Amino acid sequence: MSPQFRPERAPVVRLRTSSIPSYFQTIVGKRSPISDDIEEFRGIPYARVPGRWEHSQLRDRLPQDVFDATENGPRCPTEHKGNSQAYQSYLPYPDDREDEFECLNLLIMRPSKEALANHSLDAETTQLPVLVWIHGGGFTDGAATDPVWADERWADLYRLWSVEADKPIDRLNMLGRIPAKDLVNSISELHWAFFVLVIDQLTIRDSNLSCGISVHLGQDGLSDQTKSADENIQVMLSSTDQEFRDFARMANWNFPKFHSLVASSYPSQAAAEEVLEAYGILPTSSDAELFEAFSEFISDATMLHKVYRASEFFKTHRGKQALLHGKDPKHLTEAAIPEIPSNAEAAEERKSNIDLGCELQDMLIRFVVEDCRETDQRADPDEIATFRHDRSVRMESWSSSEKWVARTKKFKLLDKDFNSLTTATKKLVGGVIEVS
Repeated sequence: MSPQFRPERAPVVRLRTSSIPSYFQTIVGKRSPISDDIEEFRGIPYARVPGRWEHSQLRDRLPQDVFDATENGPRCPTEHKGNSQAYQSYLPYPDDREDEFECLNLLIMRPSKEALANHSLDAETTQLPVLVWIHGGGFTDGAATDPVWADERWADLYRLWSVEADKPIDRLNMLGRIPAKDLVNSISELHWAFFVLVIDQLTIRDSNLSCGISVHLGQDGLSDQTKSADENIQVMLSSTDQEFRDFARMANWNFPKFHSLVASSYPSQAAAEEVLEAYGILPTSSDAELFEAFSEFISDATMLHKVYRASEFFKTHRGKQALLHGKDPKHLTEAAIPEIPSNAEAAEERKSNIDLGCELQDMLIRFVVEDCRETDQRADPDEIATFRHDRSVRMESWSSSEKWVARTKKFKLLDKDFNSLTTATKKLVGGVIEVS
C-alpha cells in the first residue's frame, strides 16, 4: 500500500551553492508513493538554456532558496506522447509540462534514513554508491520521469549493497567496481557538477541511444578525497562503423540467406538484384567481400541513407526553418564559431566529448539558419563533418568527396523503392534480434 503524504516526514536537504559568495539552499522532497523506504527529489534544475539556438549553461544555484522538489520538472518537447502499451505496463505516463528552456532537470532517489538504519547503515556517515541513469529515447523522446525506467526501483539497490559493506559494488555484478576519481572527473562531460562531494563509488548507466553520452576519462586535477578502485572502467565509446560490423558478425549472414530476405521484399527480382549488385553482394563474392558488403548495406539501410534523405530535405527548408523558429539572424554572426581543423591538423588535436558535442550543435544550427538573406554567413549545403575514431573532425562533401559521391549513387538507388528497402531492413534486423 502506498504511503500517505505527511509534510512533517518530508525529506529535507541543505546544499551549499557554488556561487560567489556561497550560501546554503534547502531542497524539500517527498517519500516515494511505492515505499516509505525511498525518498524522491524531483525536477531539480541543473542547467539553464539562455535562448533558442544557444548552448545550455550550468546553474550555480537553484532558482529558489527553498526549492520544492516534490513534483516532476518540465520535459523536452516531443512529437509523440508516451504509450504504456509499448512496454506492456499498466503505469501511465505523467502529464508533465513540456518546455525547451527548462527541461534540464534531475530526478534523484535515495534510501531513507530509516531504511538504512534497518540494515545497520548510518545515513550520516555511510558513503553510499551513486548510480547516474541517463534515460534512452533515441534522441527523439524520453524523460527521466517515464515509468518505463521505474527510477524508484533503483533506490532499492541499498538492500544489495548492505550484503557486504566492504565491497558494495562487487556484489552487483552488472554495476562493476568503478574508480570514482575518474568518473567524477568526467562529470563535466554530462553537463553536471558535483561541487563538494566525497563519493565511495560512482556508477554511470545508460540506456538505448543515450549511449551517445559517453564517459571521457584521463583528466587531472580532482581532489584526492575520492578513492580509486582496483580496476579501470572501460570507456563507453565506440565508432558507428564498428557497431555495424559487429552487428553483421552477429547476424552471420551468408549469400543465400541475405539474398532471400532482400529479394522477397522487392516487387521484382530485377529490382532486388540491382540493389544487391550495387553493394557487391554477389554469388561470386568471397566471404570477406560479402562481410564488408553486408556491413555497408545494413549501415546505409538503417542510418546513413536516412541521414542523406534528411540532408536533402532540409536543404530546401533551411531558410524557412530559421524564420519559423524565430532565429535571430545576427546571432551566429556575433557568436564565436570554432574553426574546424584541416585534415593535417585534425590528427594532432583531440577534443573532449563536450567540445565535440558543442561543435556538432553549432554545425547543425549553421546548417539550418545560415541560408537566410539577413545572415552574412553561408554554409555549404553539401558539407559533411565526419567525427573520427581519434576524436578529430574531418570536413568532407556530398558533391566533391569521391567516397561520398559513390555512396550517394547507392543512396539514390535505395530511394527508388523506399518501402521495399524498409521491408528488407526489418527482415534483416528483426531476424537477428529475435534469434539473439
